[in-house]
Order: sequence, then structure tokens, then C-alpha cells
Amino acid sequence: MPETTLLEFYKTELPAAVSFLRCAFPAIDHHSAEDIVQEALLRVITHRWSQIRNPKAFLLTAMRNLAIDYLRSRTREPLLTDNALEAMAPAVDDELGTIDLMNAVDAAIARMPARQRAVFLLHTEGHQASEIGDLLGITPSTAHVQVHKARARLRQMLSEDHGGDN
Repeated sequence: MPETTLLEFYKTELPAAVSFLRCAFPAIDHHSAEDIVQEALLRVITHRWSQIRNPKAFLLTAMRNLAIDYLRSRTREPLLTDNALEAMAPAVDDELGTIDLMNAVDAAIARMPARQRAVFLLHTEGHQASEIGDLLGITPSTAHVQVHKARARLRQMLSEDHGGDN
């Protein structure tokens, strides 16, 4: 493949790869996902670029392997940032402390179906419905509806888990 194609590949694949990695491995924070994707892109670039038939498949395999290595090398951290956690706070009884809230939200998100979890996490990272649709291969209106359903499902699960009437 020509060198210009390599640069184009990097520019087009980096943002989508980070979002994909965050959806596939929700326990990986955004900055770590960027590091993993850049390491995977480096592997694609340095692995005889011109001889790789399917760079996207090679990239996804490298990302998967690096993500698994990363997760094995560290202890588990919460899935949500403070901003996303604050956005969900009204859905939980007031007596829950911050740690209890983080654990409850983390557990509820983990119980969501994969697509719903992916849509919700992309939304909490600030992606618009059109971006979520592009990343997941769905229409923007479907993405918008799924974000709404994911938020409602999360509120429902938190309410059921903690006996609230929200």
C-alpha cells in the first residue's frame, strides 16, 4: 500500500477504533483506550504495512490482544467518570454514598445487553446520536431511541436494586 494510504488509514481509523475499544472493553478508560489504539496502529504500521491484506482486521486483532493484556495487568476500576456518575445520581436513593452509587451503576451497566451498554457508554463519552449510529451501524434516530431506553433501563435497574420508587 502507498505511504499516503498509511496516513489516511491512521487519520480515519483512530477515532472509530478508540470508540469501538471503549464499547468492547468498557472497563478501559478513554485515555488508556487511546494508548492501546495507538500501540495497535504502531503494530500495523511496523508489520510490513505493504503486505497486510486487511489492515482493519489486523488492527482489531492487535487492539483486542493489547486490551486483554492491559486488563490483566491492572486491578478493576469503575466504568464511569465522575461527570457521567453525577448525571445518574438523581436516579438513586439519596442515602447511597458515592462508592455505593459507583458500584450500583457499574453493576447495572454490566448487566445491560451489549448493544445497549455500547450505546450508553458512547453517549456518556459525549458522542452525538449521529456518531453513535455511524460507529454501531445504526441510524441516528435508532441511536437516539436506544440512548433513551438505556437511560430508562439504568434508572429502572438502580431503582429495583435499591428499593426506590423512581
